Amino acid sequence: MAHSSKMMWFGFGWSGLVLGVLLAADPTARSLAVIAALVAVAGGWLLLARSLVAADRQNGEADNLLAARHEIVERSGQAIVHVSSEATRQVEAMRQEIRRAQDIFSEAIDKLVASFHGMNTQIQRQQLLGMQVVGAGVADGSVSEFQGFATKTSETLRQFVESVVENSRLAMSLVEMTDRISSQMSEVRGMLGEIEGISKQTNLLALNAAIEAARAGEAGRGFAVVADEVRDLSSRTSHFSQQIRDSLLKMQANIEATEQAINQMAAQDMTFALTSKNDVENAMLGINEMNRRTGDTVSELNVIAEQVEQSVNQAIVSLQFQDMVTQLLGHVGRRLEVMDEILADEQKMAAVLNNSGDSLAALAALSEICQHVDQISQKMGVISQKVDNNPVNQTGFASGDVELF
Repeated sequence: MAHSSKMMWFGFGWSGLVLGVLLAADPTARSLAVIAALVAVAGGWLLLARSLVAADRQNGEADNLLAARHEIVERSGQAIVHVSSEATRQVEAMRQEIRRAQDIFSEAIDKLVASFHGMNTQIQRQQLLGMQVVGAGVADGSVSEFQGFATKTSETLRQFVESVVENSRLAMSLVEMTDRISSQMSEVRGMLGEIEGISKQTNLLALNAAIEAARAGEAGRGFAVVADEVRDLSSRTSHFSQQIRDSLLKMQANIEATEQAINQMAAQDMTFALTSKNDVENAMLGINEMNRRTGDTVSELNVIAEQVEQSVNQAIVSLQFQDMVTQLLGHVGRRLEVMDEILADEQKMAAVLNNSGDSLAALAALSEICQHVDQISQKMGVISQKVDNNPVNQTGFASGDVELF
């Protein structure tokens, strides 16, 4: 039984005892005043007992509140420790991921910049080769310009065609000369016919003279000898004339063969010369057109090379986002460091709460908890300033400022 309950029953018993003694000693004590006094005494004891009961009840509620507070503080400390530990682990993981992202960015950007520089070098080399194609990029002057080479080639081929045409003209002149020689040989053959006719007439006269000499007998014997000599000369003249005719026929056959060969050669040379001339002219027109197209292509290549060079330079400039990303990640890393310090202060504050089991220990640790709270407030202010002082104040490359390292 509680102390307040005992006091209450003690008060009631005391009041009854006093009342019984008064009634037994003096029956007149049954008066209303005495009864009122005893009732007042009993009531006082009752009020005292009730006040004691209320005080006892308040003490019990205070004990319950202290126990509940201790449990809440203990659980809060454990939760803060758990949250701080997990947050610290997450902060460390984020810090490692940020560091890894910075390494990946640096390596990738270095390779990209090297690739773009290589592309720029190759494009410049391509431009130089294109200029050398048309003879504009020769450094030592050992190679003539392509246009000059084409002009010289055209002039050489033109002279060759003219030479072939001239040879064909001379061949036609030879054909005409052989025609005249053939005509003259025909005239010579006609003369040989006259000579043969004279030989025949001479032979006939010699025969007649021999007949007349035989008729004359001894007187015409000398004339017969002359007639025989004349007939012999006529035979020799006829034989010589035939040999000349045969030679003339052979010469005429050779001249006709030569004329035919010259005609064939002249015709072939003329056809070849005219065809070659047309082919050379067409080829030179094609070369000139190809040279013009090559020049246009090289000019276009130069324009493209300049545009690509500008694009590569723009890309290299655009790759400076590595600096911005690095600054942003570094800024986040510094904020994470402050968050890590805040979590460390919370862990210390949780340890103080866990160690303050009773009210006296809690009061003794109150100043230390206040110090940790002040430190956390200061560090939260530092984080707020870091958010306001972001080194990169742009979302793209068109605008904004970058704080260089």
